[in-house]
Amino acid sequence: MKDWFYLFTRFLFRVYLKLNHGLKVINEGTVPASGGMIIASNHVSYLDPPLVGVSIYNRQLYYMARASLFRNPVFGAIIHWLHSVPIERGKGPDQDWDSFLRVVNRGDALLVFPEGTRSENGELQRGKSGFGRLVHMAQKPVYPVYVHGSYEAFPKHGKRKRVPITVVLGPPVVLNDLLEQPGTEKRILREISDRTMKAIAELKASLGPDEIKRK
Repeated sequence: MKDWFYLFTRFLFRVYLKLNHGLKVINEGTVPASGGMIIASNHVSYLDPPLVGVSIYNRQLYYMARASLFRNPVFGAIIHWLHSVPIERGKGPDQDWDSFLRVVNRGDALLVFPEGTRSENGELQRGKSGFGRLVHMAQKPVYPVYVHGSYEAFPKHGKRKRVPITVVLGPPVVLNDLLEQPGTEKRILREISDRTMKAIAELKASLGPDEIKRK
């Protein structure tokens, strides 16, 4: 039931995003179809999780979701079937990462937003050190993703618009030198987050003017 529901819902979202936002995926197929990993994306809109999910079409993703969203039994069951894993906000280093580590250790892909929450202005924010902590504990590759256009389509504060959306997928972030070091230093965790956000920024910079102005 769970896989069928996920695949059917992803198909519906893909059709919706293609028809209403002309969804375009650049470097499609960059993300391997198997193997445990973390997908790291910028975050500006409620649309971002399904956007990344339908753009990486060769595998199913797992998603972090606020634990409070699971309190409603019906909605909680739906997002559970859509591969959401609850996370308690505000716990910092005391966060229980075990459920997320199980996802990547069994060979699945976990979508994480290093910025922690949606950007207020659509611009890239600095990543949280908690993201670096998760990556260091997981010891898995991190694949960056840049979503362009979702802020205008569905901003945190504002009206929805029917604008084009482009998703850019990138190669894994080079982190081996950091992952080999002890993960107790905040400097190491911060550098993991900073490098990941830099990789996302480079994907943004790779978009040409025609792509940015796509109508």
